[in-house]
Amino acid sequence: MKFVGLGLAALMLAAASGATANPQSKAFIKNFDANGDGEITMAEAESHREQVFSLLDRDRSDSLSREELVRRIRMVEQVLSENEIDKKASSDSIDAMIAQYDKDKDGEISFAEYNNGIKGWFKRKDRNGDGVISADDARRA
Repeated sequence: MKFVGLGLAALMLAAASGATANPQSKAFIKNFDANGDGEITMAEAESHREQVFSLLDRDRSDSLSREELVRRIRMVEQVLSENEIDKKASSDSIDAMIAQYDKDKDGEISFAEYNNGIKGWFKRKDRNGDGVISADDARRA
């Protein structure tokens, strides 16, 4: 769980800062790269997404509530210093995530809703279109 929390922290910090520093791209790759070859395949991305969803879905309802997403942010806040993450931005990002993924507008994100955009996400991250996300892709993303 700590590893996933650290990976989420690295991803959120990179997204929040717009940074493309090498340590962040390495953390991004390490977080998803199950076989350790330095690249992320679609299968690894899908597997990671399933693991993260399972960790976040504390009540095993097959959907993520706002409270479960708040726990995710709190996990990240424990890893990052208070100065690196804005609590208002955290709340706003949860609201934005729910708005983006909650297609049936029930206030929760089902696994199907959560996993729906994985192919588009992968294609955007795979900057050179070679079918894997490399450290270079991650730096440029």
